[in-house]
Amino acid sequence: MNFPSVPSYGAVMLIPILFFPLSKILSDKGCICTMLQLEYLDLYLIHWPLSAKPGKIEFPVPKDELLAMDFNSVWAAMEDCQRFGLTKSIGVCNFSCKKLENILSFATIPPSVNQVEISPLWQQQKLREFCKSKNIVVTAYSPLGAKGTRRGTHEVLDNETLKEIANAHNKTVAQC
Repeated sequence: MNFPSVPSYGAVMLIPILFFPLSKILSDKGCICTMLQLEYLDLYLIHWPLSAKPGKIEFPVPKDELLAMDFNSVWAAMEDCQRFGLTKSIGVCNFSCKKLENILSFATIPPSVNQVEISPLWQQQKLREFCKSKNIVVTAYSPLGAKGTRRGTHEVLDNETLKEIANAHNKTVAQC
């Protein structure tokens, strides 16, 4: 399996649970730590609130390959990873208020982070307020609008208001 972000950032966009059966999450002293040759992870995230059928994973995952995630079992395994010292913190990505409420209803260790898409044009105010009220840190991905990705747009970097602010400070939109 290839982890292209490791050398680029010195950090890991952690492997989605959908790639691993629960039996492998904790096996072999924590299979993910073993694969990455680490003693522990700083943050272990559920990347998407969904699972896929075992086998070859392609993106986007075809609808007929998607499965409902057993949040209780997956989160219990994540909590065990933290209890056993395999990760310092556990969290989620792309979770709505409703999905977070579901996790919080049974979690003994609440998620410390919810990583979601946020940009000046997609601010997710309700979700940010909900997370703040539950002491869940929100981290943003694609704050510049994901320019250059398959589904990304140029809307943030090409926004006239943001360009005016940037020009007033002799900066690019990305630098503001």
